Amino acid sequence: MDGFGFVFLFALLFLNFMDFSTLFLSFVVGKSAVILSVLIYVCIKKKKFIPLLEDILLLPENFDVPEKDQYISTITSKEEAINISEKIVNFCSAHGVDKRRSYYTGLAIEEMSMIIIDTGFNDGKKHRIDIKVFVKDEKVTIRIRDDYKTLNARQRIEIQNPEDKASNAGIRILTKIADSLDYYSQNT
Repeated sequence: MDGFGFVFLFALLFLNFMDFSTLFLSFVVGKSAVILSVLIYVCIKKKKFIPLLEDILLLPENFDVPEKDQYISTITSKEEAINISEKIVNFCSAHGVDKRRSYYTGLAIEEMSMIIIDTGFNDGKKHRIDIKVFVKDEKVTIRIRDDYKTLNARQRIEIQNPEDKASNAGIRILTKIADSLDYYSQNT
């Protein structure tokens, strides 16, 4: 209803005191009342006076991954892309991920980053790739965000020569061992 009750209530109230042309004010006041009532509800529920955005969303306590179980980095060059692989392997190993999955995770991220740099960083502008790897319930999750037009790992593999097993090996292996592989782009 998107605050219809508050808007209707204030419309009735303002109609008695103002002329019809100023009735639009009931929308502003009504929407403000909705926001205020949500904030009051969250303050009561969370027992805090000034709620944070995380509080307003009312997410369960176990929703996010603790910072100690996250690896976050930004890549802006090929050198950084090459160096990140070892760091991710070490991070995964330190969080109980077996050697094989740790190695393939690092290799796949390095390859994906190199592909993004080779195909998307050649326009003379500054670009960045944000990497987030986290381990939760013994599962490794990889999130890569960049400003490249589109890069779908499954499509990338499908257009490769099937005889050349070395081409994009890390991505090929990752797509085979991953529980799920999703690709989202804001540009498609």
